[in-house]
Order: sequence, then structure tokens, then C-alpha cells
Amino acid sequence: MNYYYLKGIEKIGPLTIDELKQSSLSDDTLIWYENLKEWTKLSNLPELKNEILGGAVAFPPPIPQEIVKKENEIQNDIKTKSNTILIIILVIISFIIIGLSLYFAYTSANKQIEKDYTLIERMVNNIFQDKSAVCDGVFYNISGNKKKVTFNKIKIDGKECITNSELFKYGADQVSKIVEEFIITDGGFIVYKITKEDKGFVIKKSVAGNMIYKVGEYENFNGYRMPSYRPSISSCYSKAYSYLTEKQKDGSYIPNIYNQIQNFDRIKSEFYLISNETNPRMGGSHWWQENDGFIYEQFAVYFKNDFWYYEIKPNDIEISKKYSNIVAYGFIIGLSIVVLLNVIIYFVRKFN
Repeated sequence: MNYYYLKGIEKIGPLTIDELKQSSLSDDTLIWYENLKEWTKLSNLPELKNEILGGAVAFPPPIPQEIVKKENEIQNDIKTKSNTILIIILVIISFIIIGLSLYFAYTSANKQIEKDYTLIERMVNNIFQDKSAVCDGVFYNISGNKKKVTFNKIKIDGKECITNSELFKYGADQVSKIVEEFIITDGGFIVYKITKEDKGFVIKKSVAGNMIYKVGEYENFNGYRMPSYRPSISSCYSKAYSYLTEKQKDGSYIPNIYNQIQNFDRIKSEFYLISNETNPRMGGSHWWQENDGFIYEQFAVYFKNDFWYYEIKPNDIEISKKYSNIVAYGFIIGLSIVVLLNVIIYFVRKFN
């Protein structure tokens, strides 16, 4: 027997019973075959329906609510534990990422600070030019007053003696030889010398002072008054200046570095500076020497020496700022990575 069914308004058939079984039919599908007067719903043809569908479909009873509730609790518990483990893992990963960010930031700051120390060392070495000491100075036109020397004397045990202040001023071995004194009022010389010492540097500043003549302008020679040919005042100071600069036995004189030595304490880099410190040998950061002098046969030029001790020291304020900034940047970068990671995980879980 041949069978037909309607799919919308389309007539499908003729079909055998086996072909009809393979078709997608429902209770409302209209069927026709011989002996039927009109198109009839499959649900109204129980014998044919039973043959096509193999009998009525049995459905199991509803799942008990106790089982459903228990299964939901188990699933929720698994989900809670899973979320807890995920949170712990994310926290650990977050700490690791932030820790690594801070570590690399700190390491980067250390490298910059070490590089900066190398920079200030190079700036200092540019002054020394591979020497252990260097010096230079300036010489000015000299003005002052020349006068005969008279000493304050006191009697000790019936003998006239020169006071200690006079001895200290000129030196005991020179006092008896002094004929005239030149009191400088302006000019002369200033010489700076910087020497490497221990872990630091000693700067010596020599400033021209007064001078003395040990011979008069004229001397008696075999009953005759003869010129002594003593050098001029300017020449005396010039010789003393030369003694302190170009004639230094250690070869420390380098012309045209006066300003560099004078401004040595102004050298600084981003994280280091030149600092006036206590000299471990002298017990002070600044000391001086009065009445040092260039002693010559016919004259002596005196000068005062001032000394300062310096070391390369870290600029703690700038270093603290650097560490604070770099650690803040590292923390922000690490935190940004953590937030991004959490956002990615959230969307991955949401859409899976």
C-alpha cells in the first residue's frame, strides 16, 4: 500500500510503510492512503501510528526534589571550592607578579645609581688626569706698604728677647735676619692643590701674605755702599708662586684647571655629590696653617694654607626619591598586570 503525507501544502509520496517510518512525523501530520476518504491526522490513525512509532512512548516519573536539591548542593559546593582554589591561585600569582615587578624595579634603580657613581668618578678623574695630585693658581698685581722692621722685645733674666708672637709670625730662624717687611694689601696669588688621600680628597688653598727682605737695598761691602741686587717685590711673589705651582716636585702642576679645583665641592651627579667630611687623620673637615713660606737667601714670602677634606657621598634625598618612584612604578605595573589577568580569566570563564 502507498502512503502520502502533507508537509505544509506539499504532498509527499507515494511512500511505503518503511519509508514512512523514516520520515519526521508528528501527531498532527496529515496522512492519506487508500480507503481513507480525506486527509487524517496521524493521531487519529492509532494502528498506523503504532506501526510507525512502535507503540506509545513511555516517560519516566519526575526526579524527586530531595535528589535534585542534594545534587545542586554538591554542584554548588564543587563550584565554591573551585572558586576558592582559583582565588588562592590568583592571589599567589598576584603576589608573585607584583613581587617580580618590584624586584626588577629595585634592580633597575640600583643599576642607575651604580652607573651614576661611575659618572661622578669620571668627573673627578677628569680633574686629576691620571695623577694623584694636581694644582694651579692665579697671580694678581701686588700692592702694599714696605716698612722697616722693629720688634717688640721683653726682658727675661736681664736679657732682651723677642716676643713669641714675633717668633711665630716670621720663624725663629728668620727673625734676626729681617731688614724690611712688605705688608700686602691687595693682589698676590692664590694656589689650589687637590690630593687624593685615603678614601677622599684634600684641597689646599695657599693665599699670599706678607714678605720680608733679609738684605737692604744697599749693603756695605769692603767699606763701600753697594746695591744688593735683591729681587723686586713682584719678582719675590712670582718666585713663591712658581714654587707652589710649576716647580712642585710631584709634577702636580697643570695649567688652566684652577676653576675646576676651586669648584671641586660643586661637582655632583643625580645621586652623588662632593661632601666636606671629617678627615680621619686630622680629626676635622677644615684646618689651616699660618705663616708657611717660601724662604730664599735674600727674602721670604709667607702664605696661609687652608685645608678641606672631601669625599664622594650619596645624595640620600635624591636616592630615596628614586627608590620611592621606581617602587611605585613597579607596583603600578605589577598591579596592572594582575588586573588584566583577572579580567581575562573572568571573560574566559563567562563564555565557556
